[in-house]
Amino acid sequence: MLRSSQAYNTYVRLFSPRSCRLTVQHLRIIEVDPQGADALELLHEAAVEARALYPELFNSVTPWPTNEPTPDGGVYLVAYMGQEAVACGAIRPLEGTTAEVRRMFVSRSARRQGLSTAVLQELEAQAIRRGYTKLRLETGFKQKPAIALYKSQGYVHIQPFDQYAGDPTSVCFEKILPREHKPGGI
Repeated sequence: MLRSSQAYNTYVRLFSPRSCRLTVQHLRIIEVDPQGADALELLHEAAVEARALYPELFNSVTPWPTNEPTPDGGVYLVAYMGQEAVACGAIRPLEGTTAEVRRMFVSRSARRQGLSTAVLQELEAQAIRRGYTKLRLETGFKQKPAIALYKSQGYVHIQPFDQYAGDPTSVCFEKILPREHKPGGI
């Protein structure tokens, strides 16, 4: 369900090792209902991966995660290639002008194509438009590609915050956002 008239539209270049061909795909990143089918399908796929990556943290009765409704000041984005939901990410307010990046995930079939960077950059743009000046995030210590992404995008390592404090699996980052450029402003 499209909740915003604004959508991030771009084209991404995809290289297929099988065919040794370069193709161009249309990528749309739009705000959606986090309880909609596409958002929940991506969340489930992410949870299956997390359980495989961190089996020591889950047992057979561990409940599957759910998405809460988008809070005021938050946004939930899903990236589409064609009609297929391939990536997601969200921001939720923390305190004052600080928000948290959450639910960053790219479907296994769509990885290594720059989608996580595109989603993260759109989340940053959305955060700036909403008046946030700082983003924080948490990822797991085994998620090396995510850690590399955040570092490459200017996030700096910080001590675990809020509910992540004391969690030995958590690796946390923070980024100070640039001010929004206002045409004609100084």
